[in-house]
Amino acid sequence: MAGAQVRLPSLAWTERVDTWLSQIEAIARVRYQGRERLSYGAYFYQAYFGIEEAWPPMALALWGRGEEAKRQAAIMLEPENLDKTNVHHQSRNGAAAIAAAAIVRYTRDASWLESMAPALLEGARWTERVREENAATRSPLTRGLLPPHIYGGDVRDPATSLYATAACWRGMVETADVFRRFGSPETAADAGELDAAAARLRKRIGDVIAEVADRGTEPPFVPLALELPSLGGRNEGPYDQLTGSRLGNYWNLFAPSFLELRFSSPDRAGVPNRWLFGYAETHGGLWAGLPRFYTGLDAAYAIGYISELLDRSAQDVQARPQALAALQSYFLHAASRNSHAIPEVAGLFPGRLDRGAYEQLVREAPWSFGMYDAYRYLDGQISFTEPLGSGAGAALTMVRQALLAETRDEFGLPDGGLVLLPTVPGEWFAEGQEIVLENFPTAYGTLSVKVRSRIASAREITMEYRFEPFPGERVRREFRVRFVPPGGRPVEVRFDPAESGTVRAKF
Repeated sequence: MAGAQVRLPSLAWTERVDTWLSQIEAIARVRYQGRERLSYGAYFYQAYFGIEEAWPPMALALWGRGEEAKRQAAIMLEPENLDKTNVHHQSRNGAAAIAAAAIVRYTRDASWLESMAPALLEGARWTERVREENAATRSPLTRGLLPPHIYGGDVRDPATSLYATAACWRGMVETADVFRRFGSPETAADAGELDAAAARLRKRIGDVIAEVADRGTEPPFVPLALELPSLGGRNEGPYDQLTGSRLGNYWNLFAPSFLELRFSSPDRAGVPNRWLFGYAETHGGLWAGLPRFYTGLDAAYAIGYISELLDRSAQDVQARPQALAALQSYFLHAASRNSHAIPEVAGLFPGRLDRGAYEQLVREAPWSFGMYDAYRYLDGQISFTEPLGSGAGAALTMVRQALLAETRDEFGLPDGGLVLLPTVPGEWFAEGQEIVLENFPTAYGTLSVKVRSRIASAREITMEYRFEPFPGERVRREFRVRFVPPGGRPVEVRFDPAESGTVRAKF
């Protein structure tokens, strides 16, 4: 496949990039039951859920594989996959729009956008319509959110889902942005309607979060499932130990999914994301930056937690060590050591500490667990499953964010800024090392760079770059590159992304 290419000082990073791209190609889009479909995993999980299948096409767009990205996103927008009788329909409605908009942003394919516009517009209008339906019979708290349905995923308990509502808000924001910037006059005219609807929904979500946040905990606990009949109409939580209960374990997976949406309350910057991350961090939800699930790790859903750290790192170099540690923890503990295959659940205790116990687990656990012992997996007793194409997509998205990351505005949209090499190992800048990124799509154009270090011989690191802006791109661009040599002070250099140039940093 063509697209972005890397040549990195670390073979461990390069091998994973190549392998994960191959896994997406092998797993994510399949043909069965007479048509092309998207697939979460390779065997038992050869099924379409919704939010997880958005990760591969978005990763493909970020890595310059736009044609395959469009092919997969178009499947997400097919009527069958937007069927509102499906149990996952609320989150699917948001995820499909998020993926499609990202692909338009990185490919600038206006004709493809026009072909997807009717489905995108219908999804946004559905969100606005159903959140107002039956308002008179709904509680004051849940009024203006998506209607009660399920918590999500494996948790079929009826509930009003803050996550699903926020996912549809994100889809509406993304749709409005690409309609306005890249659409036809007709779709651009629809952007104003969607902007106004998204602003109303953002305010409502922010008001609800302010009302339901439990400030008796530190940090405040934000329930993501509201008014559950199974809890006598109460909101979920708080959970002193997240892995100690069924709903607590699933909150620990929905919290990073919420973080991934980059929602921010209109009147409180960083809320609820600081609370969500902080609560997981202080109540047994994270191990080395990865989400825990019962006695194991469900690192397939780590993207929200790690992306939050990578965002912080891009903004502030002081946050870099924690973000880099979490990403490299993902490399070590979320994937197999030989094929880098990413399962949904991986062992933590006792598998990481007792080789004999882990060998016994491997011998006794059925591969096709769902055919025999699905309940054991869902209760956290079987600690590994099959390779996931969606996991590979999430991994590639995080790696790209570590190599180059767009900065974002209060709505989570690219704001013209780009940070190069914000969260990469310091050893990459040792004497004689080279970092090559070729043909990387960004939100503003295609970027290639070559970094050379002469940190010992000349106290200098240089970067040659070539930037090809998208035709008609008028966003103000503020680019910077971060160099963090081993044992040295970090240096950030701002540069004007002209067509080509050289950046030099002296130490």
